[in-house]
Amino acid sequence: MDNIFLKQKKRGRPSRCPDLDTLNLLYTTKTTTELAEMMGVPRDTVRGWIRRARKVARAAAEEKKEAGV
Repeated sequence: MDNIFLKQKKRGRPSRCPDLDTLNLLYTTKTTTELAEMMGVPRDTVRGWIRRARKVARAAAEEKKEAGV
């Protein structure tokens, strides 16, 4: 596994969760099972990453909508 997808947390081991842009790119081309195998994590972990990414995107869209942009 390449370390280009890993981001360093403040303490402890590096997180295996890719940044949102990378996760979006990977998820549009691969299944959750393929991503899990590629990242070396359980499939449900990838599903959690995607769920959190959608939540962040939804909140950003709502904020943008409220600002009238």
